[in-house]
Amino acid sequence: MKIHNQMEEIVLEMVEELFAEENRLNLEKICTCSQCKLDVACYALNRIPPKYIVSGRGLAHMEKDYMDKQQRNADLYTLIHEGIMRVSRTKRPFFNHDDTLPISIPKGPLYNFPLIYGKVFQGKTFLPESGLSVSLLSEGKLVQMINPSWPNPYQVVDNTAGSFTFWPYPVPAEKKKRGFSFELLVEKELYEPVRRFLTLNLEPEEEFSDSFHFDNSLKLEDLYIFPLSDEKHPQ
Repeated sequence: MKIHNQMEEIVLEMVEELFAEENRLNLEKICTCSQCKLDVACYALNRIPPKYIVSGRGLAHMEKDYMDKQQRNADLYTLIHEGIMRVSRTKRPFFNHDDTLPISIPKGPLYNFPLIYGKVFQGKTFLPESGLSVSLLSEGKLVQMINPSWPNPYQVVDNTAGSFTFWPYPVPAEKKKRGFSFELLVEKELYEPVRRFLTLNLEPEEEFSDSFHFDNSLKLEDLYIFPLSDEKHPQ
């Protein structure tokens, strides 16, 4: 049994709705790439308390009060709209925002990788860190992403509040489950590098999965980075 933050799904659904509405009304030219949508979702989630559930009963309890739910949704729409405006005004030069960039996907069966995401905090202040680079490596080499709009290394900037995301390119599959080993490397000038290792055990799938959901994404444990002048801290 897993603990789940129900607000992630609620926020992600509202982000999709509001992006569609902004474009329909042509109120402002905004980027609708997957990365910008995730940036907006992170902006909202970092500003609201989580709502954890472990069962359907927990979800029912959370949704039972109609008035509370209406007020929550109104507050979230305001916060997400604010996030859209904030992200749209911040142009990041290190990746192309175009999700339509051509990609060549091998025919199935395939090992489809989940969206991998997490956050980096400053080890002394416990605040989200920025101005750093996060790399996803396999056998010492950068892992290929699904298309150029998903950078690797990922440059963490102020408006993403310490967050990073990766979506690896699929691999032709054998007829059996397979494990993939990765290394996450966090680097910043005058800071101690942070390394985290992870293994994904994937089942072969018949075709490329061209969408992602928080349901089947991999959220990594929070990472902490310390200045070089500090003594080493256990990770």
